[in-house]
Amino acid sequence: MPYATLEKKISMVPPQYLSELSDFVDFIILRHCDSRQKTVAQDAPRLRTPRKLGGFEEGFYMAPDFDDPVEDFKEYM
Repeated sequence: MPYATLEKKISMVPPQYLSELSDFVDFIILRHCDSRQKTVAQDAPRLRTPRKLGGFEEGFYMAPDFDDPVEDFKEYM
């Protein structure tokens, strides 16, 4: 496939999917290309933003009757 055709297809991809496309290209390179090209794909910067760790700093709420048996399941117990 000519590069011009590939570039045209890439230009049609919505911006929110470009990181997914980049990941797929990296996958193909890592799976099917020689080791010299693999290092190029591994060294490429990630387009995704890193996830924020945490989220439970303020704690969470658990109902006081959390461990009580559920009435709907009494016939199975």
